[in-house]
Amino acid sequence: MAVSFLDIVPKATTETVTIEATGGPVDVELRGVPFSILGDIAGKHPAFAKLIEGGSGSLTEAADAMPALIAAGLGHAGDPAYEDKAKTLSAADILKMAGTIMRLTFPATVADPLSPAPEAPRGDGADVVHMRQTSLRP
Repeated sequence: MAVSFLDIVPKATTETVTIEATGGPVDVELRGVPFSILGDIAGKHPAFAKLIEGGSGSLTEAADAMPALIAAGLGHAGDPAYEDKAKTLSAADILKMAGTIMRLTFPATVADPLSPAPEAPRGDGADVVHMRQTSLRP
């Protein structure tokens, strides 16, 4: 028998990451961000929107969006206390958490816009990284 669409409860994909704290390493559980919340973050942070849509840009240009992304990945989207706390983390921990959240948001079946696209070797020893193309716009 078919299940009503309204009865479906989406499965939360989570992953635990370890961040460095004064008292020692601390494990935090992160989850993927619902598309509507990702859109809210992108709407407030145009550089982040450009980056995840596959346009030109870099993570450093979208740095102002990382606290909002981390708060959302912790299950506290839009909570200023969580966003302010995320701002105090080291760059390494911010990047680790943001990368994990994006991987959980865009699982293996969908291209993660923050992951480098595979590229054939150039033969000159240079490393080239390209962003995968994706769009939040219909």
